[in-house]
Amino acid sequence: AIGCIAQVDTVVRVGEIPEANLRIGPNECIMANTTPLQFVNVSNDYFIEKLYLNDSLFSSQLPFSAIPKRREDLDIKLVIVNSEGCSDSAEYTLPIQSEPEVYVPNSFTPNGDLTNPLFLPYMNESISQFKLSIYNRWGEKVFEQEGDNLMNNIQGWDGTFEGDICTEGVYIYILQYSTNCKEKDFVYPLTKKGWLYLLR
Repeated sequence: AIGCIAQVDTVVRVGEIPEANLRIGPNECIMANTTPLQFVNVSNDYFIEKLYLNDSLFSSQLPFSAIPKRREDLDIKLVIVNSEGCSDSAEYTLPIQSEPEVYVPNSFTPNGDLTNPLFLPYMNESISQFKLSIYNRWGEKVFEQEGDNLMNNIQGWDGTFEGDICTEGVYIYILQYSTNCKEKDFVYPLTKKGWLYLLR
């Protein structure tokens, strides 16, 4: 009727919003084709979980492990939904480092014709620090260089020792290096060794 007031009581139930949280490991530095990348959902109160990598659905069941195949900035997104239909998401960007590559030739010809005059290992940008040592057949060190590979300052061996020309023959090299992941506990945790032939 006119002048009457009606009152309606409505109960609104508000569900709790879950909190998305993803643990990525085993460490902060991941290398392509080398380091397994682990995803662990450590969110609270979720019923559905979906993991997206570079905007594509990657997995609906965690934990999950995979090895990245190439160097890139990997966009990661975790979406969770709880039993009440409330959702949350968490986004991360993880840089994937290049796979470490080291190539060491087995001979060189420092004979003055400027063709292959240096013993010069190749290391890609994933190698940060290096130490190159060369020994003759009697175990005497004839060359050593240590430095920062990222500055492209590796000089290589020209086949001399203290200004004197070394004789033709077999020599031993030891290349120690570390990657951009800066492995703990060791200055040079990785080693490659072998022989090389000096030709005149």
